[in-house]
Amino acid sequence: MRTLRIRSFTILLFFFLMLVPWIFYVTTHFIETKTLSFAKNGAQAEILQGQWIEKIVQLIETNSNKWRDPNWQNQLHHELQQAKMEAAILSASDQEIYRSNPQSHGILPSTERFSIIEDGHLLGKVIIYLPKSNAAKFISIFTGLLLAFLLSVLKCEGFFLSLSKR
Repeated sequence: MRTLRIRSFTILLFFFLMLVPWIFYVTTHFIETKTLSFAKNGAQAEILQGQWIEKIVQLIETNSNKWRDPNWQNQLHHELQQAKMEAAILSASDQEIYRSNPQSHGILPSTERFSIIEDGHLLGKVIIYLPKSNAAKFISIFTGLLLAFLLSVLKCEGFFLSLSKR
């Protein structure tokens, strides 16, 4: 078997350390978005998301007397689907009044939580699950970096052991 020079080995190791976290990031991005496109404008998406949150919060705040009405819940569900968000409304005693999706909310969801208070009395609590969270992507990058580092250390150990046998 042909031997590698130390410079070549170092360059390959550096390339490996940079490549593995990127592969983990792209894989997580693909799992979450079902696309390999990174062309979305992040600032514009955040502005639109903020506008949707304001609209949904206003809808929930101004209609606290309709929270149990199925027609109003359908209207809220329609708005949440358009915004690609989910929400839960809890009573003052933490009993669930409404939940848009009883299924799980993905990996480490971002949430907006607030309470509805009227005349000093707590009417209920609202949780809005936001559609975009980069936490999973950053965790995957960190995991990939740790894996790459661990494999690199093991490979270096084997490389230097093979040198010492000569």
